[in-house]
Amino acid sequence: MYYRMFKYFFFLVSFIIIGQFSFSQSYEAKNQKEFKANAEKYFQEENYQEAYKAYSQLVANFPKDPIFNYRLGVSMLFADPDKSKAKKYLDVANQYRNEIPKAYLFYLGKYYHYNYEFDLAIKSYDNFKLLVKKSEADKLKVDNEIKACESGKLLLNQLSDLTVLDKKELPASSFFLSYDFNRLGGRLIAKPQEFKTESDLKKKDNSVAFISTNTDQLFISNYSSDKSKGKDIYVVNKRGDGWGTPKAISSINTDLDEDFPFLHPNGKVLYFASKGHNTMGGYDIFKSEYDAATDSWAKPVNLDFPINTPLDDILYATDSSEQYAFFASNRASEGNNFTIYKINTQRKPPELISIQGLSVNAKESDSRKSSITVVNKNTG
Repeated sequence: MYYRMFKYFFFLVSFIIIGQFSFSQSYEAKNQKEFKANAEKYFQEENYQEAYKAYSQLVANFPKDPIFNYRLGVSMLFADPDKSKAKKYLDVANQYRNEIPKAYLFYLGKYYHYNYEFDLAIKSYDNFKLLVKKSEADKLKVDNEIKACESGKLLLNQLSDLTVLDKKELPASSFFLSYDFNRLGGRLIAKPQEFKTESDLKKKDNSVAFISTNTDQLFISNYSSDKSKGKDIYVVNKRGDGWGTPKAISSINTDLDEDFPFLHPNGKVLYFASKGHNTMGGYDIFKSEYDAATDSWAKPVNLDFPINTPLDDILYATDSSEQYAFFASNRASEGNNFTIYKINTQRKPPELISIQGLSVNAKESDSRKSSITVVNKNTG
């Protein structure tokens, strides 16, 4: 009798344990499926900050999975301040090239682009164009990326260092609040509702406008009604108690985005950010000078590296004496944040220049010993 009771009890306990184990496995599998689905959703919606977190966990659990590594690498390019980290995961994905999207080559180009390796970036962008339809290449604006790399190579020829007086990191929605516009000849306001276009309303654009207190002018940026074009900058002159009709500044606007206008306190220099012209990538900061004789703005001039980078550099504003200036950049910021830099406007020669190259023997048997001579061109 006792043996039967023990046998029954043992069977019952075993059944419960097996049932709990099966339930646990089923529950874990369901949670894992949901986690993967959420990760994919973040990635497809380009919510790279959340995708970064999710795919970091997935790669930790599945270190060789090509899709997880590919998506983690791409997410890191947009969410991690250190763009060099992405290469490790893109390289793992590359081992399974047939299992990952062709867009891998585009984002590999982005990696090289963000890290100033412009020739390698161009090569990767070109390879991507060869593998996909023109419509897919156009969607990712690959030709613009290649043009930006070509500009970057030229812009890096004039190297100088910045003296950073102060910097702070703030969310993209409020970074401009740290600017001291009381000393900059104007003020920033939310773009008035009356100047918002239908495209602005559809895109829920909440950009800011700059009012110059010295010239009684309002500068705004609006989305074009033409879907093939980006944002354009307009100037609005004050008329009595109100404002006149916005007038596009055609000489500085391109088919791509122009935004974040700031008029120098002297009323003769307009600073703005653009994804067109000779940008090295993302938004670059430009300036244009006003010619009163022709009532027009001159061809924009890129402010060069290190103010501009392959990422977004925006809202340059300087005081009347041009002793200092502010600008914002996401070059070294977390997620959707921007770092606001207060700089001394006087550029100085770089204290350290790194030159990288490759010594190649014409004949393999020749000596590999080399020497480099540096000559001061002023003194010989």
